[in-house]
Amino acid sequence: MSTTINPSDDLAVQADAPSGPALAQAAVAIHGNPSHKLKLVGVTGTNGKTTTAHLVDSIIRAAESTSAMFGTIQHRIGDQAATAHHTTPEAADIQRMLAQAVAAGCRSAVMEVSSHAIELHRADGLKFAVAALGHTSPSEVRPALQHLGEDFDREGRGLQLVEVAGGFQLVTRPDYAPWIKRLDRARSVPKLSRSALESLAIIAYKQPIVRTDIEQIRGVETSSVLRTLLERKLVRMVGRKDSPGRPILYGTTKTFLQHFGLRDLSELPPLREFTELASLPVEEDPASSLP
Repeated sequence: MSTTINPSDDLAVQADAPSGPALAQAAVAIHGNPSHKLKLVGVTGTNGKTTTAHLVDSIIRAAESTSAMFGTIQHRIGDQAATAHHTTPEAADIQRMLAQAVAAGCRSAVMEVSSHAIELHRADGLKFAVAALGHTSPSEVRPALQHLGEDFDREGRGLQLVEVAGGFQLVTRPDYAPWIKRLDRARSVPKLSRSALESLAIIAYKQPIVRTDIEQIRGVETSSVLRTLLERKLVRMVGRKDSPGRPILYGTTKTFLQHFGLRDLSELPPLREFTELASLPVEEDPASSLP
């Protein structure tokens, strides 16, 4: 089934009409929220949007008889296409064409979403089943994430965006910890034993380090402790020491950084504070034992 794309159908919009949240939401309501009736794939990013969008569209067209594509080169519904004047049309045009796609029997649609369109709220009200991010530099992603984190803080949401282990994580705010613990009573989350904490501290501050050096510092055998730390993914094998027997060298992991809320190892606290931080529980299988 096919349809003729006619941007002037159903809703007249002045050429100089400003885009904005109100216009976008009005268009959604007028056209019956069409993106909720499609599997809409959104493709954005600095470079590669068009190539990625057409690759995804080709895959969908091979699997489905009728689909839609809205991008830089053209807007297509079924086998009918029209030249695109904007990578991402105005909000009213987007909703109108998506409604046409639904009427034409399309189950899926691919849309290039430009950063300019996002700033102008043209994509407001769209429900994307899949979002694909093309080539984007860290210098572009970091400010966007920082802006998102500021929005969360300003609105007083229960989640916050934190930078940890070389990346970003959405986590619940510390103020809500007692309530979350009440909801998660069914699962016991044991703490690390004192011997495990001591060994973990030695590895964190002395890495890379071999087992015999850990045992020399602690004065006790550490095989079972190391096994526990490896199972919990707090430490890992990072190589072998160039010495007789080539013993295994141990170091900390990203999970270690995430657990202690560190961006990288340069943020390790003074050794005297480490034990206090390490007293927090580390999740594991409740059936496992602690050394």
